[in-house]
Amino acid sequence: MSSAVQFSISYTGHNADHNEIEFYDVADALTGFQRYLALTTHFILNDEIIVKAPALKGARIYALPAQPGSWKFTANIAVFGTALTALAGAVYQVGTADKDTPVGNFGRSIYDYIISETVGVHVDYDKTIGEVYRERKKRDPYFPDLSQSRLDSLLEKCESSVAKMHRPIIASKTASKATISVGKPGGDVNLTGSLDRDTYDYMSYTTTDQKEVIVAGRITSYNINTFTGRIYLPAEKRPIAFTLAEFARNPENIGAIVASLSATAKDKIDGDNDIKCFVFRRKSRTERIKSIVISKIISPR
Repeated sequence: MSSAVQFSISYTGHNADHNEIEFYDVADALTGFQRYLALTTHFILNDEIIVKAPALKGARIYALPAQPGSWKFTANIAVFGTALTALAGAVYQVGTADKDTPVGNFGRSIYDYIISETVGVHVDYDKTIGEVYRERKKRDPYFPDLSQSRLDSLLEKCESSVAKMHRPIIASKTASKATISVGKPGGDVNLTGSLDRDTYDYMSYTTTDQKEVIVAGRITSYNINTFTGRIYLPAEKRPIAFTLAEFARNPENIGAIVASLSATAKDKIDGDNDIKCFVFRRKSRTERIKSIVISKIISPR
């Protein structure tokens, strides 16, 4: 067994700046932190999505002593050598690869994606995980599936854990912010999405449009088993998660989704292949679109 990588969560603001934090809240938060690490690590090692942290195989997560003078907790992920698959080998170079190299970015980006997308901080999949993943897939057809729709499935399983990590901020308010970082030889590197009151509100509050609106964009990912995926909306300048409504799961709509996805894969992104969709938008308290439900699709002619 060898230490592969360390992750830390630190709380700042309010009482935390004076070296105290509400006991129950931080205990609940650390349970969420451990579960998020366990589910993500198991996915990397075993190419499988689990829902319970004790089901983690191929690694153990050890708690290190809290850093003196702060509320920073570090978890050491120790990976068993026999568990190092092609994906795990790439990811756990995060401990040695420079953060600006493709493999260094690839290493922490899977963990980063889960946190950031959950709290509404968009991470450009194509420029982080996607680019390196597609290159490796070309060299190794058996490389595990790291498509965006697959990562979104893992994200859904981690949502409750990320919510727990907000507890000192929301319940007792003995902290105002939490930062997650990954250990590097030259010092810790923060993940993109930090946690605060706004990110909790984004997660916990959702309102759905009462009337349909029309949006136009191109499909960037799709899961044929769950009828979910992402559609890039130029108006939003980012991909948005979507679900195809149950009554809309007919051959015409599915065919339009697949055709758009194929056009995206072939870099036909000039706008001529965009599809128009009748959708119900699901929005956060600040009116940011979290996801959409597609009820009808009009294919380009």
